Amino acid sequence: MAEAHVLRLIISGNKPISLQNVIDLSQTQGFKKAQCQKAVDSLSESGKITTKEFGKTKIYLAPQAGLSVLSKEDIDTKKAETKELAATLLVVGSACRSLETELAELKSALTEEELDAKILELETKAAFSGLTHTHSFVLNSAMCRNTVSEGIDGKTTDLFEEMGVDTDEAVGVGLEYTRLELLLPSKKQRKL
Repeated sequence: MAEAHVLRLIISGNKPISLQNVIDLSQTQGFKKAQCQKAVDSLSESGKITTKEFGKTKIYLAPQAGLSVLSKEDIDTKKAETKELAATLLVVGSACRSLETELAELKSALTEEELDAKILELETKAAFSGLTHTHSFVLNSAMCRNTVSEGIDGKTTDLFEEMGVDTDEAVGVGLEYTRLELLLPSKKQRKL
């Protein structure tokens, strides 16, 4: 039983094989090392397989006598088929890699809920940033107003009216009103 298995293994592989390779491939079928060693020795003595010795290492070969030899045209045909298959493999492999890249990008993309949360966060940051810039603008304009008004006799409102400058009070807009508009969403936005 072990001899038939080892002979079938060596002939089907049709390549040089060592005893350790035979043991490794035969263990899945339940054969032990001693059984494989006896089978290989028996097959070698009977001439069913060829043994080559390289120092302490023995290599076992399948018999090549009954195999047909390919003609030059067959070899060229096989080489051409191999080249075509290799080219196809490259194309399919690159397509596979591009699909894997696309899949990874899609997996790392944000969901709609995450996008909504990110948009809300950015809008809040933008509102605070806008308030900060508005606040600094108001402070700078107040400093300019104070600087200009220190050297002028009379009311600053008369001066601004003469220069054509509109103040917040004159227009009826206050900083608190703007701040509330930026921070608190409207009723329509809250319902969404």
